[in-house]
Order: sequence, then C-alpha cells, then structure tokens
Amino acid sequence: MEPDAPEPNADLDRTLVSYDASGPARSKAARACQIAFGYEQRVTRNGVTRTYRRPGYLDRPGARRVGQSVFLLRGEDAQALARDLRRLGLAVRTMRIRVKREELAEGGPRAF
Repeated sequence: MEPDAPEPNADLDRTLVSYDASGPARSKAARACQIAFGYEQRVTRNGVTRTYRRPGYLDRPGARRVGQSVFLLRGEDAQALARDLRRLGLAVRTMRIRVKREELAEGGPRAF
C-alpha cells in the first residue's frame, strides 16, 4: 500500500443535511427536490428541441440519500446544499459525522 493511501477501513468525514419544507415554505418543496436530485428541462427554439440535464447534489461523488429530506454528503457539498436550501427560505440543519468507509462502499444503498 502507498504511504499516503488511506487505510481501507478508515472513517470518512461526512455531513448530514436535513431540511423542512413545511408551513409557509411548503411551496418551495418542489424546487428543493430539483436542487437535491437534479432535473431535466426540454427547450424548443425555432422548431429544435433540446433536453438539458441539471445534475443535483445527489449526483456528486459520495452523496447518499438517508431518508426523506435527509442527505449525507462531503463537507463542501453539504455546505453548498444547505446554503441553496436556506436561500429558498427552508429550515436546514447540518451535522458532521464520521462514517466507516465500508458502509459507503460502491453498490451500497443509495436510498432507504
């Protein structure tokens, strides 16, 4: 193993992001989903239709959906998602945690 390579079972720093789109912010829930999950948009101009794919935060490396309105992301991605959701007026909470690498192994669950 290379000297700078991480231990195979080393813990990883991640951040949980949770948001609430209830009450007056409920109308923003659809936009929050677009930000988190991404979306496609079809645009027709001069008879030509194009489809644009806008990736969401869950398309980023290491991102996972943990539950309804709860995501696990790398630190910088989590802070950016929290900022974008707060701009919508949503209540957002974040918490840094450590996760075992094998629990995030490729092929593991992306959503529960």
